Amino acid sequence: RRGRVRRAKLHFLRALKGKAAKIKELRN
Repeated sequence: RRGRVRRAKLHFLRALKGKAAKIKELRN
């Protein structure tokens, strides 16, 4: 049952990385 929390964290981190990449693209 803790796997759900771990999976949620992975999705959260992936979303953060995606936002950072989009921001970098906008700055360029």
